[in-house]
Amino acid sequence: MRLPIALAGFASAASALSLRQAPPFPAPSITNITYWGSACPENGLSYSLTSPNSTSTPFTTNTSTSMLSFELSNFAPNFGSFGSSLRMCNAVAFLQVQGGWKVVVNGRGTTAKGAVELGEGVRLYLRGTWMVSRAPWDQSIGMFDVPGPLGGPFSQLLTPVEGNEKGVETGCEGWETELDAEFQARAVNETYGGFKGEMEATVDAAWTLTTDVEVIRC
Repeated sequence: MRLPIALAGFASAASALSLRQAPPFPAPSITNITYWGSACPENGLSYSLTSPNSTSTPFTTNTSTSMLSFELSNFAPNFGSFGSSLRMCNAVAFLQVQGGWKVVVNGRGTTAKGAVELGEGVRLYLRGTWMVSRAPWDQSIGMFDVPGPLGGPFSQLLTPVEGNEKGVETGCEGWETELDAEFQARAVNETYGGFKGEMEATVDAAWTLTTDVEVIRC
């Protein structure tokens, strides 16, 4: 069966578009990282930034996504005879992408993976906060809490629930942007009034916190 001329023309155009290669995406880069806090490794905070994974087609918005991961030495809190304990790590990264493009960070949340031991009556609170220096009031914050007892491997997505739920973004100027991240893990003994003796809630193992870095054409 022969297609009508109009439909045949449309089919030819669609075929041409499907053969067109997706536009190249510039890879974001991190030029320097400084850090401090009780959960930051003493010998250096390790990080990784994957190559862009393009999701564009001729019919969708030009965008690509990389994954930024930080590895902490021991994110799980521990405490003895106190009713709560806090571990945290502040990281300042300098993120760069070429002019004409912008970067959105934490649009899909931060995944925390590690190991933890929680006793009965203990609750673990996790928090991740992201912001860029050009707009420090525009923060993307994810939080999660889980009650004990709990032991072994642990993984949880800290979905943005406060501030900018769509993540924080850099400008389109093409120079370095200061990206600030603060990670917190707090263990609280909810029955502290009747607590006697020592209580442990710690595993000395590495934790990995991973978020998305989306590159979008301005």
